[in-house]
Amino acid sequence: MAVRQIILKDASKGTEFLFPVTPESFSVSFGRNVLKVNVHQMGDVHFWGQKTAATVGLSVMLPSGARSYAFSSDYSTDPYGAIELFKRWQDEGKILRLIVSETPVNLAVLLSEVQYGEKDGTGDVYTELTLSEYRETGAVKVQSTSNPSLYRSSQSGGVQQSVQSYTVVKGDTLWAIARKFYGDPTLCWKLADYNGIQNANLIYPGQIVKLPDKGVL
Repeated sequence: MAVRQIILKDASKGTEFLFPVTPESFSVSFGRNVLKVNVHQMGDVHFWGQKTAATVGLSVMLPSGARSYAFSSDYSTDPYGAIELFKRWQDEGKILRLIVSETPVNLAVLLSEVQYGEKDGTGDVYTELTLSEYRETGAVKVQSTSNPSLYRSSQSGGVQQSVQSYTVVKGDTLWAIARKFYGDPTLCWKLADYNGIQNANLIYPGQIVKLPDKGVL
C-alpha cells in the first residue's frame, strides 16, 4: 500500500505544505441535518434538512531534525516555522485545499483550530489540526413585489415598505426558510398562514413565498 501524502495548498499563492511524516491518524466527519417538527395530533415528525459541512481532524508530528522521513526533502526541519505558517493562514483567513493521496479527500477547507506541543524531549512538535469544509455561498435571491396591495405601514411610523418574496427551490422547507429569513424556524406555521398554505410541511419548487416583516407574523 502506498504511503499517504497529506498536502495543504494555498491556491491564492500557488504554494503547498507537504507534511514530512504521514499523520498518525486522520478523521473525516460529515452528515445531514434532520429537522424535527411537532405536528398537531401526530406528534414529532422528522424531515431531511440540508447537508452539513465536513470536518477533518489530523494528528501530525513535525520533526525538529533532518532525519529521514517519507516526504522530508522540502521540509525546513523547523516545526515552529510550520506552526507560524498555520497561524498566518488563520490570520489571513486563507481558503486552503486539503488533499490526502489515494483517498477521496480533496476539499476546500478553513484551518479552524491548531493545537500543538512537545512530549518526548526530542524537540519534535505534535500537532492536532481541525479543518472545516469551505463552501461557496451565493447571494440569496429575494424578489420585491411591485403589487401596491402588498404595501403596508410599519409599526414605527407610517413608512411604506414592500413585502419581499422567495422562490422555493428543491430541498426547501418552510422550517428552513423561516430560520433563514427570520432566525426563528418555529415561525414556519405563521408564515404558512400568511401565505395561505394549508400544510406547512408541503411546499414545492417554483412556489412563491411572501416574506413580510417579522412583526406581522
